[in-house]
Amino acid sequence: MNDFEANRLPDPTELIRQYGPLIWKIVSAYLENPDDIQECVNDIFCELCLHRERYNPERGSYATFLSVTARNKAIDKYRKNQSLSSAILPGSGKTGFHHTAASKVPVSAESKLSPDEFPSPEDMAERIAQRLDLEEAIASLNPEEATLIRMKYFDGMTIKEIADSLELPYETVKKRHQRSLQKLRRQQDR
Repeated sequence: MNDFEANRLPDPTELIRQYGPLIWKIVSAYLENPDDIQECVNDIFCELCLHRERYNPERGSYATFLSVTARNKAIDKYRKNQSLSSAILPGSGKTGFHHTAASKVPVSAESKLSPDEFPSPEDMAERIAQRLDLEEAIASLNPEEATLIRMKYFDGMTIKEIADSLELPYETVKKRHQRSLQKLRRQQDR
């Protein structure tokens, strides 16, 4: 078996059909917001498709790999949400970041998987295909442009926040952002 065959994945729709409910349940144990859960689950399957070389069948099954990835991503998302919500502590006027240990992540009874909540594997596969197309388009940008797009749309930063963090003038970042979007649009039109 060559490297290509070893890293070949089953059909994404089939992977989602088989493991999606498990991954959804794991993620929903750490996150309560349905949009956060959906985003996290999509990211997990995208990660597998984008970086299939990380999966080693000798180290465990897809279920094991995806479960560990799900737990780690959900905890990361939970911590990021906690950091954002506690960047300014209410009533204290103090700024700071609060990181909760993974063992202290709450498991909410309301966040348990319900059959109505889990999207169809076909819908999820379509979202993942769109995300993979987006990743491919972003990869066509130069590293500076890709970083800017990721900061704006994946990290939710404003142009001002990006300019401050990169120590660049606001207008420079604004123009680079516009040019990067134009490049992405041209990629989409091809």
